[in-house]
Amino acid sequence: MQQADSLVELLENLYTSYLQLPNSEKTKILKTVFSNFLIDGENISYDYRKPFDIFAKGLSCSLNWRIGDSNS
Repeated sequence: MQQADSLVELLENLYTSYLQLPNSEKTKILKTVFSNFLIDGENISYDYRKPFDIFAKGLSCSLNWRIGDSNS
């Protein structure tokens, strides 16, 4: 349970910490998480690297489950 608490704490502070990093460190993080990351004007396209793809799929499934039809 202690590891889960540590993970939650890390994730809560992640965005703020990311904003404070120099651009070179931000680039390293993006290259670690994404295998294909492209910004074209206002459009962003990306593919996750493993194991981040598994987390993203899990999050997507849980969000779709919550959005489900009220008659289901």
